[in-house]
Amino acid sequence: MLICYQHNFIYLKAPKTAGTSVEMALEPLCVPPGSEIRECREAMRTPYGIVGARGPAPHLRSEPLKRIKRRLGWRSHNSARYIRLRIGKQRWHQSIKIANIRNPFDQLVSAYHFRFHYNTKKSEPDFAVLRKHFLEKVKNNRFRLPYNRKIFFLFGNYIIDKVIRFEHLHDDLAALQNELMLPIDPVANLPHTKKTSRRHPVSAYFDRQAIEIVKSRFAWVFDRFDYPTEPAD
Repeated sequence: MLICYQHNFIYLKAPKTAGTSVEMALEPLCVPPGSEIRECREAMRTPYGIVGARGPAPHLRSEPLKRIKRRLGWRSHNSARYIRLRIGKQRWHQSIKIANIRNPFDQLVSAYHFRFHYNTKKSEPDFAVLRKHFLEKVKNNRFRLPYNRKIFFLFGNYIIDKVIRFEHLHDDLAALQNELMLPIDPVANLPHTKKTSRRHPVSAYFDRQAIEIVKSRFAWVFDRFDYPTEPAD
C-alpha cells in the first residue's frame, strides 16, 4: 500500500498480482530521496507519503502488542475503506487509485503455492496429492481466495482509476509513468519478488466444479477485465 503526496496517487495492493514488485518500483516516489527500498519493511509515514508495512517481521513474534499494532496500522493490503477513513475524504477523492489485476485461475494457483509451498524445506508432493489438496481448499472455501473486493470496491462502487495487469506488467507500468508524468522509470525499478515455481499448467489444477466456483466467485473480474472463463495452459 502506497500513498504519494507529490504525485497524488494511492496504490492499493491486491494479493498475488505482482503487487510487492510494483509497490517497490513506485515506493521511491513516496519516501525521502535516498531511502532504502527493501522487500520486508515496517510502515513509514513522511512528508512524501505513506508506505504500508510489508513482509514478515520476525522480531515481533515475541511482542504481541507490537504485532497487533502492525496488523491494525498501515500495511500491504489495507482496504479502500480503511485508507479513505485514515486519510480523509478530500485526499481520497483527489487521489488517483491504482491496483494490479490478474487472471483469477492463474492467481489462485499462485496464491496456493505461495501459502503452502513457498519458503519451505519440504519438497512439493506428488501432483495428484497436491491437486487433491488444492481442489479441497477451493471447494470447501477453506483457502482464502486471493481477490479481495475490499481493494477494488468501496460501498459497492468500483473505485480503481488505473489498473496494472499482471499479464502486461511492463506495458501498463510504462503507460502509468507517461500518464502521471512520473519522474522515475518504474519498469527499470521493477524487482522480481516472492517467486514460486510449479511444473504443471494452470488448467491441470482444476476440474469442472472448481472452474464453476471460480467463475462464480470472481464474476466481476471476468466481466470487467474480459479474462477467459476457462483456465489456460
